[in-house]
Amino acid sequence: MRLDLSRAQRRFLGLVGEPTPRTGTDLKALTHVGLAPSAEQTLTRLLDTPGPYRGGPLFGTLRSATHVEIRFAAGNGYRSWPSNGDPLVSDEHYLLGWSDALTTLYGLRCEWRGNWLMYPDRQLPKLNDDLIWVERARALGLVDADYLLMMVGWQDHHLTFRSYLYNHERQWPHLLKSEPWIGSALE
Repeated sequence: MRLDLSRAQRRFLGLVGEPTPRTGTDLKALTHVGLAPSAEQTLTRLLDTPGPYRGGPLFGTLRSATHVEIRFAAGNGYRSWPSNGDPLVSDEHYLLGWSDALTTLYGLRCEWRGNWLMYPDRQLPKLNDDLIWVERARALGLVDADYLLMMVGWQDHHLTFRSYLYNHERQWPHLLKSEPWIGSALE
């Protein structure tokens, strides 16, 4: 019997189970990311509000072996005051709740696919600044060949983002190409 668990369940509950493996042609490297209108609206609302560094989980599905679509973005949850202020650390109860709710609606097709990060000035940071955060996210086990880190910010008054994976074989971050939203595999 196979016990399929979400990424959040494996990470935060320490349960032993098998992730849904990518096999055969699915083993191609992810190269593209799309942002659904629902995720774009959430990130835009967050960008409209000044504050400290902020981040949170991204939920989506694989459209194909090389394309991931991000359907939902969430905050890091409700932390006790004072917070440790680390934008890459999520409240595990909050993230598990999101993950369980989306699994109930969509099955394991809609999974925790990565994290987003926003700077206090709400502008898209310089590329070199991104790499510091990508390395930090890699060290925390948040970004790898399958799970991304998305930097979000304003650029010319528009929501803009850059998304990274980390190739452990070659030991370098990989920038994904952004693509226009073309609808959802979940619809």
